[in-house]
Amino acid sequence: MAARGRKALKWAGGVLFAGAVIAMGVYFARVGLENADRTASVIGAFVGLTGLAVTVYAMLTGTTPGTRRPGGSGETRNTVEGGTVYGPLVQGRDFHGDITLGPSTPRQDPPPGGERPATGR
Repeated sequence: MAARGRKALKWAGGVLFAGAVIAMGVYFARVGLENADRTASVIGAFVGLTGLAVTVYAMLTGTTPGTRRPGGSGETRNTVEGGTVYGPLVQGRDFHGDITLGPSTPRQDPPPGGERPATGR
């Protein structure tokens, strides 16, 4: 999800939370705390049962909210083709910025056959 979309969701969540707090305050003022307490107990029971149902579903299916199951056979294959790798090789997804593992410059081993590498000048 784009950063703009996340920001909009955060704002929407904040507005909904503020609206719920205001609505609860108005409700408590109108019906009194005793009646509001009974209503909150019933609502809390239904919220608890819903949470239990979601937990049981997640346990039975082996998924949690926000996770994706891999498509196909579920097998992951990472390959590196061509080039020469000096030092550790890291494969991953969504890397951002400069990443340095170990020394920041590659070793200067001469290539096989005595050829000298191009310097880029």
